[in-house]
Amino acid sequence: MALSILVVDDEKIQRETLASLLSEQGYSIACAGDLKEAIHWMSQSPLDVILTDFRMPLGNGIEVAKKAAELCPQCATIIMTAYADVQSVIESMRAGVVDYLLKPLNIEQLLNKLRFLENWQHLQKERTYLRAQLNRSLDTSRLLGSSGAMVEVRRLIDRVAGTKGSVLITGESGTG
Repeated sequence: MALSILVVDDEKIQRETLASLLSEQGYSIACAGDLKEAIHWMSQSPLDVILTDFRMPLGNGIEVAKKAAELCPQCATIIMTAYADVQSVIESMRAGVVDYLLKPLNIEQLLNKLRFLENWQHLQKERTYLRAQLNRSLDTSRLLGSSGAMVEVRRLIDRVAGTKGSVLITGESGTG
């Protein structure tokens, strides 16, 4: 599944050019011209990535990143700017920005970052799924039996489940 990307830039030509280019690459694109529009998209649509300009008249890229962290924490925010300075990079990273690209954009570099984010987000979803499967498989209520011995086995499982120790459970052959 392709990433859904929100492009936030106050310059209409920049925004539409980038949106067109990314759309041609198979990404699902939404556009916003300012912070207010960006907030609308963040609260309405499931987004994977936000590409935002740093300097805009009605809110900057750091404000976009802070709102993204609040409204769609699963989003990865990338700031695009022609005005890079160390302080703004540090402030951006503190706001949750995952990358900082200099304008004019190197499109190949941007596409590589997007492919990386796509793979990373896929791995995060897989990890979440596998953890849920593991937790489900560790559910001791699914063990059959109500004898004193089974009650004791469940109690022991619950006691050691949160540790890193190894446990060997033994019993007669054929007892389950």
